[in-house]
Amino acid sequence: MGLRPMGENGRFPSPVPHLPAERNSHMRTPLSRLAPGALIVVAVLAFAAPASASASPSKLLQRAITATESASAVHYSGVITERSKPKAPVQRISLDVWASTSGTSEGTIGIGNGKATVRELGGTIYFDANSAFWTAEGGKSAAKIFAERWVNTAPTSQTGVSLSEFLDSASFLSVIFGSNLNHSSLTEVGSAKVNGQRADVISTTYKKNDAFGRLYVAAAGPPYVLRFDVRSKNGTASLTFSNYGQLSHPVAPSSSVNLATAS
Repeated sequence: MGLRPMGENGRFPSPVPHLPAERNSHMRTPLSRLAPGALIVVAVLAFAAPASASASPSKLLQRAITATESASAVHYSGVITERSKPKAPVQRISLDVWASTSGTSEGTIGIGNGKATVRELGGTIYFDANSAFWTAEGGKSAAKIFAERWVNTAPTSQTGVSLSEFLDSASFLSVIFGSNLNHSSLTEVGSAKVNGQRADVISTTYKKNDAFGRLYVAAAGPPYVLRFDVRSKNGTASLTFSNYGQLSHPVAPSSSVNLATAS
């Protein structure tokens, strides 16, 4: 996973292009530290479909990834913890998001004590974050201006692009499952229940990164991924997926400030 503390001009690694900061000179590169590529690397490493895996779990995994990535909407939630090096502080990231491919999504994203409520509708992204979130992402000056206020931005802005990585279900799921590594060992280890739904369980080991995990795939109906749990020398990840194909219905806040023009 490998997140790094973000310095005055630092950024976390991310698949999102590092575009120029928005017009406020007091803003850093907001939210780039939360890009899914920086958060889910351990999951990608553990669950990439390997060419050397036995046929049954490999085919089950591939069917699950195909079905999951093609879903028009999904609710996912969970916690990721990681450290950039053995003695570095543990970073805790929490996610609870109703994502879709239609530009209608909402949820909460947190890192440490920071938390942001996010909504996307009508071609606009709105978010309301606490002081801890803004201090970490934009500094104290940004926190004074924006904390506990609804802020709006375009999905194509630098901040909007970063948030869209979480709100667009196809983008988020492809980041998790889109890699094609050949070093994992897969084993089908039986069945379990996830939120009352029966699932086939795949155990995976990725020795190069000391990553171990379990993937839970729906046993009936479309073979959607229902849950995965991963641990590695860099951290842990546990996410649950549900409500495939069900859209949320976010409502725009009654008032908001534009991130690019507010001061």
